[in-house]
Amino acid sequence: MPELPVNTFTDVFGTDWLIEDIINETRQDLAVRLTQYMRDWEVFMYVTDQWIMFADESEISDYAMSSLQTLNKVGVMKGVGESAEGRTIIDPKGIVTRAQAADILHAFMEILAQFST
Repeated sequence: MPELPVNTFTDVFGTDWLIEDIINETRQDLAVRLTQYMRDWEVFMYVTDQWIMFADESEISDYAMSSLQTLNKVGVMKGVGESAEGRTIIDPKGIVTRAQAADILHAFMEILAQFST
């Protein structure tokens, strides 16, 4: 198991109750969390049933596969690169960086805005 990162954020303190979630959130866990919010807020998107074969698909936990598929199809969670075969590398167990979180949440909020009008 890879070593988890140390908190390098100057605006998040070790005593904050959410510290573990902030510095240890994986990409697949964020995807699951966002799709849970969509269900809670009754935001339903229709996406193709076509399966996307990610280059690192074998690393995706069963509980997160549907969430990653959905959010990738609608452009919320993009890959981090491409394999030599041209398949998207989704990096499911990679820790979400602040830059990635900002991009993902921005795209997510744009999707939600479409359903609020």
